[in-house]
Amino acid sequence: MPWSGGEAKAIDVVFPVIHGPLCEDDHPGLLELADVPYVGCGVLASAVAMDKEMAKRVVRDAGLPIVPYSR
Repeated sequence: MPWSGGEAKAIDVVFPVIHGPLCEDDHPGLLELADVPYVGCGVLASAVAMDKEMAKRVVRDAGLPIVPYSR
């Protein structure tokens, strides 16, 4: 078993690669609270990207075209 025995190792950086709820939507805040460096979006960008309605509003309000959609 790889986890039995041995000592804890320091984490240099986290590459979050799991998709879905409780994964890319929660990692930035948790990692920032733990002061662990990570790659990818920060807390705000991650939250906006997970909320598709909000993401479309942010893109539209920035003056970029979006395709028509319904709520």
